[in-house]
Parts: sequence; structure tokens; C-alpha cells
Amino acid sequence: VAVYDDVLSPPSETASQVDTSVSMIKAVHGEKVDVLGYSMGGLAVRKMLDETAQTVDQVAYLGTAHRGTRFAALANYVIRRDINFAMNLGNLHAGHLPAMQWMLPENPDGTTPNTNLVELNSPTSLEKQRSQATEMLNIGSRNLATITKPWGGTVGGDGLVQNSSVQLDGVPTVLLNGRGTKQHGFLPSDTKVFLELTDFFGWKA
Repeated sequence: VAVYDDVLSPPSETASQVDTSVSMIKAVHGEKVDVLGYSMGGLAVRKMLDETAQTVDQVAYLGTAHRGTRFAALANYVIRRDINFAMNLGNLHAGHLPAMQWMLPENPDGTTPNTNLVELNSPTSLEKQRSQATEMLNIGSRNLATITKPWGGTVGGDGLVQNSSVQLDGVPTVLLNGRGTKQHGFLPSDTKVFLELTDFFGWKA
């Protein structure tokens, strides 16, 4: 388990921590290292693959907003304006601003693009990331209303990350039906998620 200094540290900081963890595991257990990247942790894994020569075996991205999330735009707004009650509700503080900027929608409303995600999702970068893993899989959920517009428009997703953002070019995607633990924050404890990961990684009892 890669434990970051803060779970809301941006991928530009946590990618090196993932790289260190993978290298340490390889030193003890050999070259075949599987990786599960949850939420923004998935972007940290991709950033590691993009910036280093590190190779891994199977990679699963769980609830990862490959193309950003509207929540980050809302969080960016309240942090910049120091709206305390909203920051308290979201468990946010000023130090989380770099992470929220990393998670802004890739091209919000056709205006200023999020260069972090545009670069990470470029065909050249994505090809390099895929080439350094044996296999990749995206997992998300589809049935919860997820904000995609500045003033309340919604589509299907996990309540935080919309379906289209979970998907990644050239990587198979599983979108699970249901509610309850299909919400973004509960995905790691969802039974169907566990079964998908068991099948993908070949876990045995």
C-alpha cells in the first residue's frame, strides 16, 4: 500500500512515491508487480508510468477521473474564495488547491484546458503508459447522478466521477450497476468491485 503524505496530494507529487513503492516490492518479490490505483491514485500511477521507465504487470484503475471531475472545479472555486462552510463540508483546505487543479475537467466548457490531463491523455503519453504495463482495466459505476455542469446538470457516474471520465482510450472499462456502495467513496468496499478485481488480478482464496 502506497501511503501518501496526504491523500489529496497532486499526482505530480505522489507519482514518485508510487515509483519508490513499486521498486521496493520488486526488490523483494520480483518483477511482476500488480497495481490498483483508486481515485486520484490512478492518475499518480499513470504519471509514474509517463515519467519513468518503471514497468508493472496488471493495472486496475478504480473510480479514476482520467478526464477530470466537476467536483474539482467546485472545490477550486470555494478554496480560492475561502468559503469556509463549503470547505468544511468537503473536508478541504487551502493546501488541497494543487490537487483540485490537477483534477479539473480536461477541457471545461471548451474554455481553458487542464494542461495536466491534456498532456497525460495525449496519444504519445498514453501509448507509453500502456506499453509499460502488461494489462490495464478501468472500473467505475454508472447509476448515480453526477454533476457535469456549473449549475447542476447531471449524468450517470459514481456521484463524483462521470462515466465518460472513467474511460480511457485503448483500456477496457467495466461500469457497474447499482447504488449504495457504488458511490465513489465506497467503491473500494463494494462486493462487485472486489469480484471484478479478483477476476482481473487472478486472486485466489
